[in-house]
Amino acid sequence: MKVKFEDDNETIKTFNDMRNDNTLEIDTDTELKRMMVDYTGSKIYEDLEEEQVEGERTVTVEDIVGVMTQEFPEFLLAITEDSWIRGYTQALYDREATNFAALMKDEKGNKK
Repeated sequence: MKVKFEDDNETIKTFNDMRNDNTLEIDTDTELKRMMVDYTGSKIYEDLEEEQVEGERTVTVEDIVGVMTQEFPEFLLAITEDSWIRGYTQALYDREATNFAALMKDEKGNKK
């Protein structure tokens, strides 16, 4: 099986060279990728008859996240918590920089 990156907005948000191609298939070039794609594929295709699956069977990142949500939610929770904390921290830094820029503008006699 191959993995292709998709999301609900049909936009890729990972690597710069993949941004606007949601049909790009990614080779399973590492053992971990291979294991995750094979496991996810077996989970999502296990109940389907051979005739129900048209064309090549593919596994998307969305499929992997769905299986991980059901089977290993603690892992995804750790990732989302870290992402949230980093985003919040960045927002605080941006706010501080904006306030500083406004203060510097005021000291020069300009209006806000």
